[in-house]
Amino acid sequence: MLRRDKRGTIPTVTLPRIQGALLAMLLCLGTAGALDAAEPVAPTGPGSLEEMPGGNRESVTRLLAKTRRRYGEDAVLIQTKLLLLALRNGSQLAAGVRVQGADDYAGREYLRFRLETGLVFDDGTRDLNARVHMLWLTLMEPTLESIGEPDMTQAGIAIEMESFHRPYESGQELRATIDNPGLSEEVTFYVLRDDLMALAHEKLTVRDLFTRSRITIDDSERAFAAPPEDATTVAGPL
Repeated sequence: MLRRDKRGTIPTVTLPRIQGALLAMLLCLGTAGALDAAEPVAPTGPGSLEEMPGGNRESVTRLLAKTRRRYGEDAVLIQTKLLLLALRNGSQLAAGVRVQGADDYAGREYLRFRLETGLVFDDGTRDLNARVHMLWLTLMEPTLESIGEPDMTQAGIAIEMESFHRPYESGQELRATIDNPGLSEEVTFYVLRDDLMALAHEKLTVRDLFTRSRITIDDSERAFAAPPEDATTVAGPL
């Protein structure tokens, strides 16, 4: 479902992965056009902007400056963290993130982000619960822990994550058939600003925020139990 952005979107920061190797290439959608490709980097992905090739780092920095001016410092932190975490946690397709602006959900206004994770889950071994838990553990928790006291004016943040799922028996099989990533799935986590503040002051743990957040699957709200201790943190067979 398309949602109206009340303040206009910032172009997507995108890093594609081809045949399992990360090509540090940035695509800016909308009016920005495409930026130049650079040398491939390690398949595990960069751990920080400083680890990106120079041309890509400068391009990302320019885009993040636009985000900072429009939405504040937390939006920059969230956008950067989500992209880097997606790259380091098994993205096989293009990974990209953008701020979509203020958006209403269930009577509250959230600052919405959209992350194209690039993940392809093996749905033979990762059911919906496992997929939601993996996204929370590997992408949401580290991002939320990095925020501190939130500076956004909205009631909270909404982080929409697109991934794919299909059966596969090995990473090699997936890479050989990556043109068929399977079914698209959008998971959105709605986290309240008050809960982020409580996390910053150690009144809540980041795991507490899972059960306090609202979660939608393809725009339909669902309830999930908290991730178990042995929850998987990989999308499928390596």
